[in-house]
Amino acid sequence: MKRSVIQLAGRTLLVSLPSKWVDANGVKKGDELDVLEDGHKIIVNTGKAVTTIEAKEINADEIGSLLKKYIFALYKRGVDEIKIRYNDSAMADVVRKIIMTETVGYEVVAQTPKSCVVRLITSGNITEFDNLLRRAFMLLLSMGDEAMTSLKLKALDHLSKTALLEEPNNRLTTVCRRSLNKWGSETFSKIGPIYYIVEEIENIADEYNFMCNNLYSLKDFGKKAEIRDEVIGIFEKVNGMVRLFYESFYKFDINKLIALDKTRREIVKEAHYMVENKSPTAAEFYIMHHGITIMERIYDLTGPHLILAK
Repeated sequence: MKRSVIQLAGRTLLVSLPSKWVDANGVKKGDELDVLEDGHKIIVNTGKAVTTIEAKEINADEIGSLLKKYIFALYKRGVDEIKIRYNDSAMADVVRKIIMTETVGYEVVAQTPKSCVVRLITSGNITEFDNLLRRAFMLLLSMGDEAMTSLKLKALDHLSKTALLEEPNNRLTTVCRRSLNKWGSETFSKIGPIYYIVEEIENIADEYNFMCNNLYSLKDFGKKAEIRDEVIGIFEKVNGMVRLFYESFYKFDINKLIALDKTRREIVKEAHYMVENKSPTAAEFYIMHHGITIMERIYDLTGPHLILAK
């Protein structure tokens, strides 16, 4: 869409707003709009939630095993209503189970033997994103802290409970991604980097979950479950990296990002030494494998963080 620039008196230049956008957002004469300069772009924002309803119709039989991933993707995209067609009426129960896990606000509001309608029954707000993101970060930190406490106390039984923190983290990060796609962000002018960060927060929570469940499965296996202090020390450094990134994200500090790079090198060196010289137990392998994966994901976030840094 192109618009001609109109010049008034002096240096005043005007560009008209698209009528479709004006109607959809209820913009009237005299309203104040937020105007953000972003390089060669100008972003105009009403500061109000989008009121238009986006609907989608899909066929569950054609989608098959990807149905859950497809519904989650539509939710994150910002779709408010999904009509799902199918041949087997039992599919309605499958849909209900899917939307109970992460798609906060989705409910089945209509149903026939051959279809059902899923609709968002709660309203959202552009201002909710920042609070939701911080809560997701805090859950991630809690997972690391709880896991560390269990390892130091040799209390592998508790790790199954720590793993459950992944579920609320998933819900928060899913809602965050929907919010970014639906309304953008008042805090971040560049959506790509912050969306990537949110996505990785969920992935890191998954790694904590995998590690906790894997260690829990070894609790009755004697020597396989033994964990030496050196490996606990590696995991402690991994948790330290997660906290460093969190602190720098909310109060930018280049020295903390430099410390991330230094710690990463230390972890790799120590893990290699353990593998090559100490014959790690199964539990130690799990900790190092998932710990290094978390380490790499956190380190990879420094790039998007630097793009967003002011």
